[in-house]
Amino acid sequence: MRHVCLAIAALSAVAWAQPEQPTAADRQRVLQSMGEFARNYVERLPDFICTRVEQHYTRAPGETEWKLQVKVSRELSYYGRREHYRVVQVNDAPAKKLPRLNSFSYSNGNFGDFIQDLFQPKSRAEIEWDGWDQISAKRVWVFSYRMPGGYNIGICHTVLIVGTCKSTDYPYHGAIYFSEDPAIVRLTIEPENVPQVRQTQSIDYGRVPIAGAEYLLPVADTFERLTAKLHFRNESIYRDYRKFTADSSIKPDLEGKP
Repeated sequence: MRHVCLAIAALSAVAWAQPEQPTAADRQRVLQSMGEFARNYVERLPDFICTRVEQHYTRAPGETEWKLQVKVSRELSYYGRREHYRVVQVNDAPAKKLPRLNSFSYSNGNFGDFIQDLFQPKSRAEIEWDGWDQISAKRVWVFSYRMPGGYNIGICHTVLIVGTCKSTDYPYHGAIYFSEDPAIVRLTIEPENVPQVRQTQSIDYGRVPIAGAEYLLPVADTFERLTAKLHFRNESIYRDYRKFTADSSIKPDLEGKP
């Protein structure tokens, strides 16, 4: 079970001719390959540091144009199989914490947990072939999935200086985009039955060089949270990947959360 709120900018697909439907044996072969890849994904990840540049937008219900709320750059360090965030810039100026905003929706990664959890037997995920797509001029298999639980949403409210938070676990569904490199190149996520809220997120993955080797890591993500009063959209890109070492001066971003 994880604390969630995430995000990602999807890569546009080019118009192309649909190939023939695969046989049942081909679908099963690819599903097994995808499961093997996903189950070992977290174990293959190196300790790393990168910069996550987030653009946070809002709009009123009924509006079509998104308005930029704030731009945040965070230093993301991944070690001990956990993500740690530290705010380094706000609106392109040095900063140590997020600004005080009346309404704000932030998102963290959990990019490894989602992939791994989908193929754990205890998760009881339902996964089915859903067709073909194309990402970055490459044909990919698309599988739809549904998880009966495990998406934990936390809502925090602040009155004066006192904050209260409540978290609830929800089922969720989405799609897995898989290339036969093998690699999961996109993951979409949508929790179900969230009262008065529609929330969606997506993560795009790409091959990233770190210390002379290539790893599959996030390159972009989007996150939308739509309520009756206000809509939020976060678009993030990941850049400047490098190896995390014992000398890296990183600490978790405890003070930066709104």
